[in-house]
Amino acid sequence: FDSNLVHGEDLDMWRRIARRYPFGFINRGLAHIRVHEGNISREKLNAADGLAKYLEKAFEDDASLSTRFRRRVFSNLYSTMAYNLVGENGQPAMQAARQNAKLSMQYNPLNPHAYLAFISTFIGSGTRKSLVARWRFLRSAVMSQKRTN
Repeated sequence: FDSNLVHGEDLDMWRRIARRYPFGFINRGLAHIRVHEGNISREKLNAADGLAKYLEKAFEDDASLSTRFRRRVFSNLYSTMAYNLVGENGQPAMQAARQNAKLSMQYNPLNPHAYLAFISTFIGSGTRKSLVARWRFLRSAVMSQKRTN
């Protein structure tokens, strides 16, 4: 693992292995993720910075990737981080969600997810949490359906 990375160090390791050796894909879950209060992935406020550092490193390793692609990837990173924060409570989370949504818009002004995440930060917390729960349920159902096909 690259000890300079706080987030995405496992992704970085697998990315570097995949660049050197052939690999395959098994379309089913082979492990369970252990979730507990000490998980670094539960720290959502600063996750975007850590994952952006990982992406910058990955893009340095592959100069063939276009600027347009890089901008789209960073936009998706920040809009996803904004969505993750929208499900949280508290002003710091909403401020971080807005900041991530704005960064997403800067990288790709045509990313509708960034605008939806930004607008969602102004909805009351009860309604917002309900919407996030429904969204996550639907996303889970779609992903589960894709795995079975």
